[in-house]
Amino acid sequence: MARDVEDASFDDLPLSERAREAVHRLGWRAPTPIQRLAIPQLAMGRDVIGRAETGSGKTAAFGLVLADQVKAPGLQALVLAPTRELVVQIARDLNALAEGAPFRAVPVYGGVPYDEQLKALADPQTTCVVATTGRLLDLLARKQVLLDRVRFVVLDEADRMLDLGFLPEVERVLKLIPGGRQTALFTATMPKKVALLAHQYMAHPREMEVGPQTPETAEHYRVDVASPHKLPALVALLQKERPPRCLVFVRTRDGAARLAADLVREGVLATPLHGDLTQAQRERIVANLREGRDALVVATDVAARGLDFPAITHVVNYDVPEEAEQYVHRAGRTARAGREGRVFTLVTENDGAHAEAAQRAAKRKLEPYPLRFSSAQGDLVDTAKTPVTPAKVERAGGNARGARRKNKPTPPKAASQRVDPEEEAADTSPSKEFDLPPSRRERRQ
Repeated sequence: MARDVEDASFDDLPLSERAREAVHRLGWRAPTPIQRLAIPQLAMGRDVIGRAETGSGKTAAFGLVLADQVKAPGLQALVLAPTRELVVQIARDLNALAEGAPFRAVPVYGGVPYDEQLKALADPQTTCVVATTGRLLDLLARKQVLLDRVRFVVLDEADRMLDLGFLPEVERVLKLIPGGRQTALFTATMPKKVALLAHQYMAHPREMEVGPQTPETAEHYRVDVASPHKLPALVALLQKERPPRCLVFVRTRDGAARLAADLVREGVLATPLHGDLTQAQRERIVANLREGRDALVVATDVAARGLDFPAITHVVNYDVPEEAEQYVHRAGRTARAGREGRVFTLVTENDGAHAEAAQRAAKRKLEPYPLRFSSAQGDLVDTAKTPVTPAKVERAGGNARGARRKNKPTPPKAASQRVDPEEEAADTSPSKEFDLPPSRRERRQ
């Protein structure tokens, strides 16, 4: 008879005594569902496809096995991840899990000088590289790293890597690794591109899925507020809740910078986290938030996937995510490891459909959260008594007004205001927040 989830133990998994001591030292009492499913298959040398959300314990699922399997010096394991921050986090976590084993993971990513990374790669004690594809391919072209002895490959957040256009780079890396390797692919969703990648580069993989869900211990609220009142509503919410550690999510890099500056002007200490910051700045902000030195960070979705902030108490969606699944990822930043957490979403007259979709994706009702505050004009706003009227959506070509607007010529911009279409496209692309392919990286430099 199978043991209940509550009674599951790391002692039931095919792990070394050293690995069990490592998890006990970290304070983990029981394996997560993805760990219970993936570790036995990985320990038997099988390829694995794991579908699980951010925060489900995927790093430990493959990390504990890697630390047990790698027993000699030299590069034998490769982990690919979509973001620089996630690369740093995975390398740090793998080294903590491997304490006492002849295993050493080093992070390799762009945006920083080569010297430290080259020094770490030259060390024979380095057994695992955790990398973004752009910097790894750069080092491979310079013959600064060799993959001919790699026996274990992990693709983490595979759907995110492919969403950002890194499929060609991932395939170039995989083609440089000898056959007969063991490959693990972890992903939150299984779009067609991920399925095709798995079919082409994996050998009879065992598939396992842990259904997408928001943390059970999180409470979900919506604040219905007119667009002009969003900032004072956010300030009132923060003053009412006084969150010890809070992530406020917005859609764009410019939006993150503007909102953080607006909050500071309102007397609320806030730090922006987005892709236009230098790598050193981003690493410092992530470390400060993780260690509690920053209480409030305004972030783009670069912080919604993969990054581990175990003590986040509040998540605020200042901008409702346009993709419903992104709500689940954002909400997953709080209520980690059984802790309590609160998720707030500011819903304006333009956000009704997105809020409903987020509610369905999370399988949780967003409870109304009343607020009273003064608007920028000094008027008292009570969200419980001031209904927000949804904006009307005009159908394309549905009336004469729309037709007139469509045919009305747009006045030309002054030369100083004109924007190169390619630069404008690059600026609005979310992939600018990540390690870009070489062809696009050159344009930024």
